[in-house]
Amino acid sequence: MRESTSGESALPARDLQDLLLEFSVALHKYTIYPPAHPLLRTATEALVARLAVLLHDRPALALGLTPSAPRSWRSMRRSS
Repeated sequence: MRESTSGESALPARDLQDLLLEFSVALHKYTIYPPAHPLLRTATEALVARLAVLLHDRPALALGLTPSAPRSWRSMRRSS
């Protein structure tokens, strides 16, 4: 594992890609399926499992989102 300039462990590129892929899949499913759909649970479980792997060796993980969120994120916020 690489060290960042602040001395914290940096994510390997593949781990970050896998996390972002799971996040994208979960987000997509939350925009197309109704709230009680079983695929939402599996998508959430997969994302949580990926986060658990990444957080196993580090105390925290910071993610940043831009203010100009994609349309699908805005519609998801309205429906919750």
